[in-house]
Amino acid sequence: MKYEPELSDDILRKFSIKEIIEEKLRRIIVNIDPAENQDSLYYDVIQEVEEALIRLALEATGNNQLQAAKILGINRNTLSKKAKRFKLKL
Repeated sequence: MKYEPELSDDILRKFSIKEIIEEKLRRIIVNIDPAENQDSLYYDVIQEVEEALIRLALEATGNNQLQAAKILGINRNTLSKKAKRFKLKL
């Protein structure tokens, strides 16, 4: 995983999650040459966000899958399957 500088509390209070993500994606997209790009940016972003959400929910609940699934609004079996796909420690 690439190191990203930690966002200050001021920035987190000032901007929504959507605004922070949009700015990061804007910086990525302007540097992509559609003629040369063979990657699926959409799929990559969805996977990275999903993995982060699952990892953070598990961390916040001490790896309690049922509580993490409730936080995320998904079924525990779905959480377990996705965590395994991302090779997250359960």
